[in-house]
Amino acid sequence: MKNMIGLAGLCVLMAGFSGCAKKLPDGMPVLHSCTLVMLQDGKPTEDVLVRLYPEDKSLAKWTVGGISKANGETVMVTLGQYKGAPAGKYKITALKSILTNKEGVTLTPEQQAEGVGIPQVKTVYVNPKYEFESSTDLTVEIKPEKNRVEIELGPPLNQTEESYNPNKFR
Repeated sequence: MKNMIGLAGLCVLMAGFSGCAKKLPDGMPVLHSCTLVMLQDGKPTEDVLVRLYPEDKSLAKWTVGGISKANGETVMVTLGQYKGAPAGKYKITALKSILTNKEGVTLTPEQQAEGVGIPQVKTVYVNPKYEFESSTDLTVEIKPEKNRVEIELGPPLNQTEESYNPNKFR
């Protein structure tokens, strides 16, 4: 009788755990571990916003990106929550910038997104050609294995653009 109660308890426990896993969206391709190491002049750079744009447009709905840490490592995440990326060839965009007001105060994400009535200054730390899919020449191929690739972004910049308007690209 004790064994039956123990077995029933184990079954209830296992059933509880099976419901805890994240359910993957329908049709999501297999994701492969991918870490991009963002470098500037061969040294790791942090706070780079990275996004991957697939060559195979059928993968476009599975957005992939991440933000680099102090060691330059950027763990790629699909749909903002699933670690890894579908296999394929991608263009890479990389953006590292800070928006401030004229007094040098860093704007909140809400203020940055709104951009209306706030004089903004954008300081760019990565070559602006990497900011958009249409201008970047950075690429990576995600293979069905563990991927770790170093991406060189060139020398660090510190370019300031006065009266930056984030709405001009929308």
